[in-house]
Amino acid sequence: LFWGMESGLLLLRERNRSVWTRVRAAGVPLSCVIAGKSLATASVALLQVLVTFGFGYLAFGVKVGGSAVGFALLAAAACGLAAATGLLVAALGGTEGRARSVSILLILGVSLLGGLWVPAFLLPQWVRDVSLALPTTWAMRGLEAVTWQRGGLWSALPSVAAVSAFALALLAVAALKLHRAERRLRQGRV
Repeated sequence: LFWGMESGLLLLRERNRSVWTRVRAAGVPLSCVIAGKSLATASVALLQVLVTFGFGYLAFGVKVGGSAVGFALLAAAACGLAAATGLLVAALGGTEGRARSVSILLILGVSLLGGLWVPAFLLPQWVRDVSLALPTTWAMRGLEAVTWQRGGLWSALPSVAAVSAFALALLAVAALKLHRAERRLRQGRV
């Protein structure tokens, strides 16, 4: 998610430095530009996942004890979530400083509540119930299922579906906001 935030901040910088105007002058549809930015962010996020789990394997013996396909699908969904987060930061951010501050606070919050800092079973029950509305909770559940719980593909699919749904929802909101901003820009309104 932090990589997604950084790519969103980069897009904000590009928009403020007129790089965005030059990209948009190329005659490429905005949907292609959004797809390209998303794919680039997701690719770097996938590299991060591979390096992290590779280091975990080499240094600590962390293995995908369950479904490798489930792990791959979950990693792809999480990378899509990072890309969608980045586009949402760029679409809603306004200024880079404000977007960074709000994004860091939100990412740290969903990470804590989602069980990325402490095991979820240590959190109060009401927090665990609320955290079901967060993509980080579903990502952690899926990763637990395919690593140390040795779950099969079917145990990972609910988490893959939930993380993918969050990613698609964030992507839809971001694309809608970017399309509206582009329309206002073309009409001469800022």
